[in-house]
Amino acid sequence: MSPANRHAQKDRTTTYAPPAAMLTPSVVRLPTERIKEWRTGCCEVHQGISHRRSAFLHKHSTAVIRKYGTVKVEGLNVSGMSGGNLAKQILDCSWSEWFRQLRYKAEEAGRRLVAVDPKYTSQICSQCRCKHADNRKTQADFACLSCGYQDNADHNAAVNILARNEPLDANVRGVALCVV
Repeated sequence: MSPANRHAQKDRTTTYAPPAAMLTPSVVRLPTERIKEWRTGCCEVHQGISHRRSAFLHKHSTAVIRKYGTVKVEGLNVSGMSGGNLAKQILDCSWSEWFRQLRYKAEEAGRRLVAVDPKYTSQICSQCRCKHADNRKTQADFACLSCGYQDNADHNAAVNILARNEPLDANVRGVALCVV
């Protein structure tokens, strides 16, 4: 008998007995029980995140509606945007829910919510009104090729949205820029 066969035969005859403590019912847990506990824990975590997000949106949408008589937002196609590269971030921010809350709270408070066409708001200079695709060099920086004006791209776009021709209501106490 070769040494390799001798070891193989020895391994077949060796038996393993688990310690008695592992056989007691208090220690043995089925995998399905662990999965149920894990799912319950995950559900509680995600439910907490959902509640915090909802509370944040309610608090800030109420503050915006109370402070301003007319609120202008970009009329974004959120469902169309949620299929691209930033889908997870867009859906995580709850843009659709934010717009929905602004809409119904503005209606209840007698305020105006205006959805402005977002075309070229990030490419038009808020100072000289020059429109060029190269005005927005990066996602964050705006530099006008015509007059040399430099600003944060989001702030420049917000000024352009505010400047779109929409008549203001009588309940406006002045115009202020609120970039959220």
